[in-house]
Amino acid sequence: MKRAVVLSVAAAAWLAHARGSAAEERIALLPLDLGGDLGASRPDVEAAVARGLAIAGRAVMSPDDAAARARTAQAEIECRTPACWGRVGAVTEAAYLVGGSVGRAGGSFHVKFQLVRAADGSTLATEENECEVADCSVAELARLSARELVRQTLGPVPAAATSATAAAPHSGDERREGTRAWWPPVAVGVGVASIAGGVFLLKLHGDCVQSVAPGEACRDKYSTLPWGLITVGTGAALATLGVVYLVRDVAGRPVVSLAPAVGAGALGVAGRF
Repeated sequence: MKRAVVLSVAAAAWLAHARGSAAEERIALLPLDLGGDLGASRPDVEAAVARGLAIAGRAVMSPDDAAARARTAQAEIECRTPACWGRVGAVTEAAYLVGGSVGRAGGSFHVKFQLVRAADGSTLATEENECEVADCSVAELARLSARELVRQTLGPVPAAATSATAAAPHSGDERREGTRAWWPPVAVGVGVASIAGGVFLLKLHGDCVQSVAPGEACRDKYSTLPWGLITVGTGAALATLGVVYLVRDVAGRPVVSLAPAVGAGALGVAGRF
């Protein structure tokens, strides 16, 4: 009986400690100031921001939950002073607060976020980005901007990564980031080397054509025209693919559209910038 009581007390203490740790690490996302024709609903935009914040490995409180707690405590949630931020942090039991705005002006989306430490109301980081409507979605711009807001300040916390992922799962692009981080430069390097090898084979064929009698064709080992064209085309495709994935805008989309072009005695890359 005594042993059971001891175990119960220990379990209760551990649970209290775990809850305290979760509260200390929590990020409260406050209701965002939305403006303009975004083409996306408030829940979609705020969910995208929550996914971006989840990279810090901390639980993310939703804006609805934060607003409800503030209403219950009769606390102001639109803060401009450190004292106000501190009161919101106490109400939400969060260590960090994120607020900001998402809007559209003309043909561009614009986002601005602020990361605040609730303990003293100090601003740890701000992130402001914009992109053209034709080149990105407002949700993706908001997600990536929120991710950058916390990545350089809070950083990932592996111990809490499981709960954070459950609260705001990463998108498919985030899961693929580790894969595409290394292969684009390799593709460019292999592509350039293949192009150089193909040009050499084409040169061999050209030398052969000039050396044989008129009307005769290059044969045997000197007939390198097909292999040269294949090697150049393959190299151009690899290099182009690598460049497209290396050069990306803030929304994670290619800012150029490229295609290899092989002509008589020339190799080029054509596209839209």
